[in-house]
Formats: sequence, structure tokens, C-alpha cells
Amino acid sequence: MRKHSFTLNFAEENFYLETDSEVINQLVSEYFSKHLSEEDSFSARIELLEKKIFSPLPSSARLMLRYFTLKIFQAGGWSYFTDFSSYLLVAPEGKNALGYISSETLKKDQGKFFTAIFLSFVIFELLRYQGVFFLHCAGLVSPKGKIYLFPASSRQGKSTITVYLIQQGFKCLSDDTIFICQKNQEFNFYGFHKPCHLPVNLFQKLSNAQKLSPQISREDKIEIDLEELFPQSKLPSAKGEVVLIFPELKNQPQSRLQPLSKTQALVKLMEQSPFFYLNSRLAKIHLKTLSELVNNSQLWLLENGSDWLEQPEILLELVEKAEQGWGYEAGTS
Repeated sequence: MRKHSFTLNFAEENFYLETDSEVINQLVSEYFSKHLSEEDSFSARIELLEKKIFSPLPSSARLMLRYFTLKIFQAGGWSYFTDFSSYLLVAPEGKNALGYISSETLKKDQGKFFTAIFLSFVIFELLRYQGVFFLHCAGLVSPKGKIYLFPASSRQGKSTITVYLIQQGFKCLSDDTIFICQKNQEFNFYGFHKPCHLPVNLFQKLSNAQKLSPQISREDKIEIDLEELFPQSKLPSAKGEVVLIFPELKNQPQSRLQPLSKTQALVKLMEQSPFFYLNSRLAKIHLKTLSELVNNSQLWLLENGSDWLEQPEILLELVEKAEQGWGYEAGTS
């Protein structure tokens, strides 16, 4: 059977991927199209075989993380990613990964489970061996060059905030996933290219959305590439001063900024980078990176009310107040 191979680039790290499967080749090349690279050198190798096998999990494996149907186990320095139909094994040292992928897994959610969760999580783990860590987070850069990170769980407004700030002249790294690493004692931030999921009512309000006809994906959300909506709005990377704002959806009319202590912010940040405890060999540097990010950032909680959804300038005021270091309630001076 013909082998397919390509190099994927994330946060300036290259991974060589090889597969014997036409289906896997198509799914991976389409989903990660913005991360395809022509580089010959690579940090790690991933081999994916379309084959269903009996569980390779050793009896001593310990369950470390559960994300819906995906489970991650650890044993003897190996990491095992599985939905109990397929298995992806990351070897100690993070230089190689081998996957036995079943047709059942490839069919889940029309292949999106395999690319957006299963394989993506393995890539996140391989990146950690290179000192690159992910955050479930929106990332934007202001016209002044200030970096704003919005770490939050799903349905707390990350994508909506991203769209509103792009319309105010901000550039976007990602609306959902950010990679961070330290180089020469300076933080570097990179976006992960993946489809954006916008509420239907928000999408319909956008003047430039009329020329597009995306399908409703799930939970009354539109799946769209932000670059189709806002050409030239994307940045591949950024570095500079950081404002960390943790959005939380509140059932209240007015939005409000509240300062966070470093301890509070670190706890919240760890919740959006849960891989830090997966591998004891990587946990220390992962946690150290998150701690230093907190220590070198302005820290805020954004209680999201309903006001700025109708008056976008309110969100811009809140963001500017955060940069200036003020606690602020929308509608007050």
C-alpha cells in the first residue's frame, strides 16, 4: 500500500508524519493544511497505521486524563492515547509516536474527533518535549502591540471576544488554542490554526458574512475559518508585554473587570493547560513556564455581562482599562 508523508509545523517545531491510509492522509492534510511545511528536518516522527489491534495498554498503566471518549494513560515513560478503538503511543523522550487507528475512530464526527482531539492532543504532548506548551485560550495583539490572552473553558466567550476585537483593529493568533514557549528569557506565542465556532446569531450580524455560506456545525454554531471572515487578520506569532484576562460568563447586564492575585491566576491557567501533570518528567518545566507567564503579566477576571454584545465599544474600554491596570465596571467612569 502506498505511504503518504508530510511535515507539520507548530510553533517553529516540525513533525514528520507518515501513514499507509488514504483516509488518514486526507483528514490530516485537510485539517492541518495551514501547518504543512516543506522543511526536511523534524523534532519527532509520527507513524499512523489504519489497523485495529488488541489493547497495547500494560496492566500497570495509570489513567492520567479523560477528555470525553479520549483517555490518556502513562506507564514506564510511555504515554497511551486511546478511545479503546484506536491507540496512539508516544515513546519516552518524545521523539516517536505510533498509532493504530481503527475505521470506527476515523468515522466519529466525520473524522473531526480524530484530527481535532485525538491526533491534536498527541501533537500537544510531543510539543511539550520541545518546551512548547498549549493553552485553551484566545490570543490577540492590539494595534499598540500589546498581547492579550483570554484563557477560558468552552462557552465563556473566547471566539466572540476574538471577533469583536478583530473588528476593533486587533490581530488574531487564535480564538481557541495558543502555544507558548520561552526563548532567550522571552515569551513567544503562536496560534493553532483550526476552525472557529461562532454562535449563529453573532455570525448573522457580521456585515462581511453575507458572502459566505457555512453550515451549522453543532449546538447552533457556525464553523468558519476566521481568515475567510477577516482577511489578513491572522498573525503567525507574537512576543511582548502580556495582559491575561480570564473571561467568565455571568448572568448580569454589566461587565466588570476584577484584579486577580498570582495564585488565583495560576490556578485558573493550569485548568486551561491540563497536560502539565501528565508526565512527571515534563511537569516541572511546564508548571514553571505557566508560573513565569503569570509573574510577568497583568492579571484580570472579566465578568462577561450582556452589555458589550450590543455595544462593542464597551469591550474595547474594558480591555484598555485592563492594560492601564484599573479595575472597571462598564458604564462607570
